[in-house]
Amino acid sequence: MNAIEQIIAGYVSLKDRRALEEIRDHRKRLFDDLQTKSVPGFQPLVLSDILREEIDLIEAALARFDDDRAVSASDSLEQIETKATVGDDERSQPNDPGPEDDQTFISSEHQ
Repeated sequence: MNAIEQIIAGYVSLKDRRALEEIRDHRKRLFDDLQTKSVPGFQPLVLSDILREEIDLIEAALARFDDDRAVSASDSLEQIETKATVGDDERSQPNDPGPEDDQTFISSEHQ
């Protein structure tokens, strides 16, 4: 694992999306500067490839945040729907007295 992968893994484990976005934006600025500025005798191709790869890795990590958020949201929605369904089922049950209630009523009449 190279340095950027370790940094990305660290921020993912900390769930620090903002830090990943900042790193991505910084790498994009470097990439754009590299494309627009030329230095005599310097071939930016290798550095451009490295920056593009790092940007792709960071964006993949950010996509996992989005996937995790979508899964969490759907899980929360499922829990809410389940609670609502259970609540509806409980409300739809008639207040039918149990057998104990019937016996109590009968025995009080006979006394």
